[in-house]
Amino acid sequence: MPKGQYRILNEVLLFTIGIAILSFVIISFSNVQENVNMIVMDNDLETVSDIFATGIIKSLYMNSSIRVAIPTEFSDESYIISIGGNTIKLTSTKNPSYVVSKELFNINQNHNIKGDALSSGEFFSIETRGNTTYIRRRI
Repeated sequence: MPKGQYRILNEVLLFTIGIAILSFVIISFSNVQENVNMIVMDNDLETVSDIFATGIIKSLYMNSSIRVAIPTEFSDESYIISIGGNTIKLTSTKNPSYVVSKELFNINQNHNIKGDALSSGEFFSIETRGNTTYIRRRI
């Protein structure tokens, strides 16, 4: 092989190796971004469940109505808030297998807590009447 062909072959090989390294870096950062988004969403949903738990307990012990505001989306995903029994469950609308649950504590077994809502409501009312607490969207 003449010198020119070796040089061209060398340049093509170096270009191919550079493209392979670039592809690996892009794929690695994409995976890291997905993992970080899941961790952030998990923390954000835990925060929202804490907001509702605090509101429910305040409403229950003060026998009143409490207004709470929550974010409408996390990582461009809305979520469903389901409250029943002594459990708060937040479910992603894009990925229904992604669920965060929180147990409520120090609540009488005879007390009912009810409510389902979509996070796009942003403002919610937590009302206690007698032995029942309701979660409703507020306009």
